[in-house]
Amino acid sequence: MPWRGFLKDPLSYSWVPQYLTGYLRGAVIRARYALDRRVEIGSGFVVEGPFKICGEGRVRIGHGVKVRRSNTYPVCIRTLAPDAQVTIGDGSELGGVQILCGKEVILGERTLAANCRIQDTDFANLELDKWPGSVRTGKGVWLGLTSILLKGAEVGDWAIVAAGSVVERAVEGLALAMGNPARPIRGVFS
Repeated sequence: MPWRGFLKDPLSYSWVPQYLTGYLRGAVIRARYALDRRVEIGSGFVVEGPFKICGEGRVRIGHGVKVRRSNTYPVCIRTLAPDAQVTIGDGSELGGVQILCGKEVILGERTLAANCRIQDTDFANLELDKWPGSVRTGKGVWLGLTSILLKGAEVGDWAIVAAGSVVERAVEGLALAMGNPARPIRGVFS
């Protein structure tokens, strides 16, 4: 019977609109983590590609967050300690983002990130209580393709981190930062 295949995987049929499958996958993931006190996912969560949460720490995903499809990496959020905390702001869009959190990673509202890596540790110190500070981005930050945010990175509101850049310290708001290590080149609106 043809309907049996639909019951096994209703999201694989081409007649279901793509945006609808993203909302359905988001609802399934929200339901999966509903009883898990470590994970909090806001309403309107859309998942169009692979998505994974690992570890013992807390993960908070805001309202209207979208996980986009990526051909290279799945979106993976991994907490490395029980007191680690990852916060993704409302309206953010992630595609192929790898987050490794030992203490605290905060992505502000409406952050756009594509195939980048965000980590607050360099794994040089194996003692969990001596891991360094957090990684933070402000509101409306754009993280370019294959950019890397390392421990202690702080990116201000509406800043752009260019593709392939490595951020290891503060980047002011409304700035375009590029290079390894990333340096502000100019203001976004200048």
